[in-house]
Amino acid sequence: RSDNGSNQDFRTLKYSNAGGVLWSKFYNGPANQNDRPVKIAIDPSNNVYIAGEVDVDNSSLIDYDFALLKYNSSGTIQWARIEGSNAESDSPSDLAIDPVGDVIVTGKADFNTNLLITNNDFMTVKYNTAGTLQWKKFHSGTLSGGSDIASSIIIDGAANCYVAGGSENTTTQKNNTNLVQLDNNLVNTLGFVTDITSCLLYTSPSPRDRTRSRMPY
Repeated sequence: RSDNGSNQDFRTLKYSNAGGVLWSKFYNGPANQNDRPVKIAIDPSNNVYIAGEVDVDNSSLIDYDFALLKYNSSGTIQWARIEGSNAESDSPSDLAIDPVGDVIVTGKADFNTNLLITNNDFMTVKYNTAGTLQWKKFHSGTLSGGSDIASSIIIDGAANCYVAGGSENTTTQKNNTNLVQLDNNLVNTLGFVTDITSCLLYTSPSPRDRTRSRMPY
């Protein structure tokens, strides 16, 4: 990120193998507030994707949403997309690109409008290569109003994505480690939580074939 004197913006630089700057790009969100990049990924065509958070509240209050930018290999911005929970601050933590070039971003969404209280859930969004939102999905732990935060994501060869993070449980109010699987079409949601470590499978190979299983850890 870069401080422009009044707020912070995304800044992305590309260097040659010799260390020379090929291009340098800035992004200022629509509210002209603080905007912070978090993760970067590059697809096989050398398009560059930047995920971060942008403050969409044009006031002294802070209300971050997910932002995803796409640059081509020459540094020309292709599109910028902003998505949130329509409540309080939402912050991404990771992004990944699937085998067909779709981009998935995951992180946390705060559903409590009280600035002094957090009610975080996993939030995962998927865009196609043109920047069209394909789906948005949330996951909450067993503790109502608890803090559930996704931290990382990977994608397998079938375009299923696996989201890992922590969730608060109802028994001890400690964080479980959750692994959430979202299939390519995201038709259904299934899952379970154990007290220490768990695997949440979100998978639906077909509308009549739902599976749920524990992954090794």
